[in-house]
Amino acid sequence: MHESHESRVPRDMAVLDSLLSKRFRVARILGYDTWADYITEDKMIGTAKAASDFITRLNDTTMRRAQQEYAVYLKRKQEDDPLQPR
Repeated sequence: MHESHESRVPRDMAVLDSLLSKRFRVARILGYDTWADYITEDKMIGTAKAASDFITRLNDTTMRRAQQEYAVYLKRKQEDDPLQPR
């Protein structure tokens, strides 16, 4: 029988919490402060901080561009349909 999404959420959250807890414990046992520190050590990015900084830079860059594009599209939409609410 089909189970609704809402009824699965609490159970799914409990499973997710358990998995995150286990990952954290594994990282600590291996001598790392966080799972991100453990998982990034042997990757090109090198550290959790470098990964976080990269994501922040990427977000800042793409958000600026997205806002510029949104302004262009909104202006065009308002020209095409001036009575449409903003």
